[in-house]
Amino acid sequence: RDPQTGAATPRPGTIAPANVNLNNLYSVEVSPDGRNVYAVAQQGGTLVSFARDATTGELTYLQCLGGGAAACTPLTGKTGALAVVSSADSAHVYVRTFHGLAVLDRDPTTLEVTQKPTTDGCFSEDFKNDCTDVDGLAGSGYDLALSPDGGTLYVPFDLPGGVSIFHV
Repeated sequence: RDPQTGAATPRPGTIAPANVNLNNLYSVEVSPDGRNVYAVAQQGGTLVSFARDATTGELTYLQCLGGGAAACTPLTGKTGALAVVSSADSAHVYVRTFHGLAVLDRDPTTLEVTQKPTTDGCFSEDFKNDCTDVDGLAGSGYDLALSPDGGTLYVPFDLPGGVSIFHV
């Protein structure tokens, strides 16, 4: 970006490996510390994690979760990743899925994310796949929002419509 005019300068992008499905990419999130970029794709149900170079902004592929592809680590819970957000301290990542929410921890050294174990890592409207059963996650929601203090996660849902609240 030109600091005087604000004009943007295109740069080469980064794509995930061919065996990772990023069709219908819905959401991209830069971690607050700037060290990671996360992208989610609904069709593949995939969360892809990249390391971000703070100087150049260039991305290096790290891993994928969900999606059912052999190259990806499975996620417990519903399919179809729809939105992603990082905690204020960059230590946790929240992924909105169809009828659910996945909770992951980021390793500060490797920058890779792993889903919290058992029911701490998965919430679902209909108690599927060893998730904690909660009301207010039915259908889909294409966004997530954290409060300014990072203590509350807001999760939209479309059946019948509303916003779920999680203390994080």
